Amino acid sequence: MSHAIEQKARLDNVWVDGEEVSRVPFVATEDRRGSERLGWELQVSQPNQLTDESGHELNGATITLTGLRYVNSTDATPVVNQNAIVLGQAAQSLATADATQGAGAWALALGKSNGEGHTDGVVLRIPANTTANNTEYSTEIVWELVADPTTGIGG
Repeated sequence: MSHAIEQKARLDNVWVDGEEVSRVPFVATEDRRGSERLGWELQVSQPNQLTDESGHELNGATITLTGLRYVNSTDATPVVNQNAIVLGQAAQSLATADATQGAGAWALALGKSNGEGHTDGVVLRIPANTTANNTEYSTEIVWELVADPTTGIGG
């Protein structure tokens, strides 16, 4: 029986106080609206499958996000989707904030470091029977911050 190939995302290299350090990938949001804010929703989608330069699709491959978290938690911390999120064409909610949450700057961590230079929160899975060319594959991930002032969070 063949097993799927799993690859965890590498940590991001960022500069902190003039020094390069490795961090878990994150999605930063900032809400500087005034007191009339009704909240927001952070969504993610993957409109197209992974493809190479020639357009060959990596059939059945999935990118899954898990272990989403805000490092600093207060009463104003947005609510995080605790489910595993398999990216697809439809937008899915990562985090929501009501009128009392999410004001200011926030960084949503995508999992935790596994101690080996990768995060456990972003995993690419390729089924064992998938035909893959010996080349690079890429896709687009769409991050969307929805804040509809007329109906509240996400419309």
